[in-house]
Amino acid sequence: MQYTQVFVDSGVPPAIITPEDMTPLLDGIVANIGVLLPVVLGLAAIFFGIKIIPSLISRFSRF
Repeated sequence: MQYTQVFVDSGVPPAIITPEDMTPLLDGIVANIGVLLPVVLGLAAIFFGIKIIPSLISRFSRF
């Protein structure tokens, strides 16, 4: 079976993304990671502490 490729010319030139176009996007991502990372680590520490501290208290209260 043979396939035929069909090319349609829409008249719109292809989009070319340059490094200058990506700079604002990358700056935004880096800035948001700088804000979100401490928040996420803090929440993870809280949830981890909630899980671990009761077991430690029960372990040391047996003595």
